[in-house]
Amino acid sequence: MARKQVKRERGTQEVTSDPIQERMGDTEVDHDITMNEDLAVTNGHGEIQVTRTGSTSAALVDLGASATLSFGASQGLEVLGRGVKKLVQAVQNLRHLGVEDLVLPLPKIVVVGDQSTGKSSLIEGISEIKVPRKAGCPLEINLIENTEGSDPWVCVVSLYKKYMYDGTHGKPVTSRGIAKTTAIATYKPEGATKKRPLGPWVLQEGENFFFARTSNKEDVANLLEWAQIATLNPQSSHHDYIPGTTDFKANQDCQVKFSPNVVRLEISGPDLPNLSFYDLPGVINVSDVPEENYLVDLVKNLVKQYIRADNCINILALPMTDDPANSSASKLIRDEAAEVRTVGILTKPDRVQEAESLDQWIQILAGQRFELGHGYHVVKNNPDPNVNHATARAQEKEFFARNTPWSTVLKEYNDRFGTLQLQTFLSQILTAQIKDSLPHISRQVQQKLTQIETRLNELPKSPVGNLQLKIWEKLAVFESEIRNHVDGGDSRYSLQKQWHNLARNFQQLLADSRPMLIQPALTVTSRLSVDSPETPTPGRRHSRPTAEPIEIDSASENDVPRSNADRSGKKRNNGDSSGESTMKRLRLSEIPQFKSSASTDKSSYSKSFSLTDVRNALQDHYIALPGEIDPRATQSMIKLSIKVWEIPTEKFLDSTLALCQETIFGELHRAFAEWNNTLIRSEAERICSSFLQQAMVEQRRIVTRILDWEMYQPMAVIAEAITAATQKALIMLQTRRREYRALKYLERQDSNGNQTPSRQNKADRLAKITDAQLGADPYSQEILAISKVKGYYDYAFPRFVEHVCQSVACEFFLKFRNDLKRSLEQELGVTEADSHERCALLLAVNPEDERERCQLTKEQEKLQKASSWLKDLGETVEYDMEA
Repeated sequence: MARKQVKRERGTQEVTSDPIQERMGDTEVDHDITMNEDLAVTNGHGEIQVTRTGSTSAALVDLGASATLSFGASQGLEVLGRGVKKLVQAVQNLRHLGVEDLVLPLPKIVVVGDQSTGKSSLIEGISEIKVPRKAGCPLEINLIENTEGSDPWVCVVSLYKKYMYDGTHGKPVTSRGIAKTTAIATYKPEGATKKRPLGPWVLQEGENFFFARTSNKEDVANLLEWAQIATLNPQSSHHDYIPGTTDFKANQDCQVKFSPNVVRLEISGPDLPNLSFYDLPGVINVSDVPEENYLVDLVKNLVKQYIRADNCINILALPMTDDPANSSASKLIRDEAAEVRTVGILTKPDRVQEAESLDQWIQILAGQRFELGHGYHVVKNNPDPNVNHATARAQEKEFFARNTPWSTVLKEYNDRFGTLQLQTFLSQILTAQIKDSLPHISRQVQQKLTQIETRLNELPKSPVGNLQLKIWEKLAVFESEIRNHVDGGDSRYSLQKQWHNLARNFQQLLADSRPMLIQPALTVTSRLSVDSPETPTPGRRHSRPTAEPIEIDSASENDVPRSNADRSGKKRNNGDSSGESTMKRLRLSEIPQFKSSASTDKSSYSKSFSLTDVRNALQDHYIALPGEIDPRATQSMIKLSIKVWEIPTEKFLDSTLALCQETIFGELHRAFAEWNNTLIRSEAERICSSFLQQAMVEQRRIVTRILDWEMYQPMAVIAEAITAATQKALIMLQTRRREYRALKYLERQDSNGNQTPSRQNKADRLAKITDAQLGADPYSQEILAISKVKGYYDYAFPRFVEHVCQSVACEFFLKFRNDLKRSLEQELGVTEADSHERCALLLAVNPEDERERCQLTKEQEKLQKASSWLKDLGETVEYDMEA
């Protein structure tokens, strides 16, 4: 399985470092303890002998063995020399390097127990820090004694993510305690299955993320709580939960109740044991909340994964208030046949009932019941969080020295009473386990290295040469061609020519979308009043119109008036123009070239007004001055007229984007012609497409602002131009209006006389109709008002087209002319000095082979570094043995 290189972050900068060199330096080995083949540790009588069986066997306790190395509890941790320190540190560093993911599990200590067994207090006593009582994820604590004097106590918190949350398999229910605002809150998380023992958590490549650092012990509990909350929110960034940062949100809601990902603490300070251990979530049999019963199996399966490893030392927490036979954690130990690697820790000794159960505990301490390979220890922790570690240890020592049965009946086991004794014991058995495992670890590392080297030799050869320079050269050619297209001036580069055709078509389309004035259709059989040429006379018979309403306005003065059906393909009710014409936006692939609609449906975007619409608009803004028009009335109609620019403008921008994509992709394919079947071409296309799309998003914002300016307040600075446009519109409208009224006049006369004159005769009659015969136009004020609307439109739309096109040329074109190459270099990852691997991947015939080669090379580097560390460590241990 391909695995990522494990990295650690410091602040906002991610670095890959040599953790052994960071932590260990070049200190000389102190020979306070001799590393013999059989490492001696204390037993129930002050002495204990550790033996080995097999390459991964655990240290076995012989309670009756003779002394081989003796020391008292008062000596505490001083018995551990720097050789032991190096062993513990080495395993921690190998684990952080990622060796455990590549070869085999490393020696470790795991703390397990049921809920409410005093496990948290036990952890606090060993590590000297406060930990949250409720935790839904494992906690890894690495303790290292600091003897250098600088930075006397430091704690670094990080998050080790080895599992990905996949909550898509849950059932759509609302679970208590899961945040309702999150995407996963509507799903009941998946429980454990045979194929997925950790339910929704899927194994992935482990990666370490820096969380926080402190030199104040009082800060650890709060940092640890937020680190656990971050771990229980797998769909959010852990940066949101780091106290004291700008991203901190102080939201304690958790998306999940359980996570197998680890919160890691690295603590260094004076008088600390050289110890590394895991604290796992408490084992439960039944959840208090029925909806959370799925957690029972998830926690049990996680515990099993840890404790079944042959080189894992298990700490089993058992409260002396309960029967050990009822312990769920103890049953898991037995089920995995892990008793020989387990040490029992008896908690809450102050609550033991001497008369009822003392015999049972004597038998347990003597190894006669519930026997464990490493025997039992007893600790008493102060539940008061305000009591510091030193005071708690002093009170604990006094408790065992002065209280029965500990100072009387059980006195012979006093070397296993107290946290300090336990710390020393755990350090010793972990050291023995590490020393015993080193040869096997070294062999596994070498075997894995051999496998990697064999596979690397089997892979096809990687592209050779200065690959970074080759890519740079191609990108330089590509950039030059794109600049030639944008700058224009050469017939070989057609971008500007094609785009100017689009711009002209865009201008023509807006010209064709001038506002239209619609009049009622002419009729054949209507009987209309002579006194009112357009108003039906009450009581007289009149027929329905035989034709659609007719435009008296059009896109140009020379156009023949057309029916509304010809104009839009749809009927309008009585000239009502409230429903505007709309058009489906085409997909990019459907707009190979933007075209004006002048040849087919030239007015498809026009806003149409009937005389009634105009009259209503004037009445809505009535002023008590006869013959005057309120400017607000014409402004409202102007805004309705220019609102139709939205769709044509959007289509113009779509066509511009399609043209630029076609041009850029064409030049990209020519520049990378020799790499057509490689990853670089598809990646470059993806980057260019994303770049253009994002640039067009910004371009649309600019154009939207330009349109907003026009919509906000109609404005004309050049008075002569707007006056001329308005006068021209008025003359044309009045001419068309008189023609229409003359036709209506003849229609009335013909209808009354039941005659059907010839076309020539009708034309002659129209020419002879005088203004006196027609009378005053009842809609003269409306004609004047709509001429102002049309005049402003003719003045404003060329200005709008100029602004839009200028913004495209100065923003969108210059954006990809100047920045596209830089974006390609950065996102292709070819700008770094050490980007040869990335370039080889981009140019490989089979990218999967190159990805495998890159991953194997990284694993090889890790294992080579680990091999070197192990060799140096072996020499240190041998030197200790000789000494």
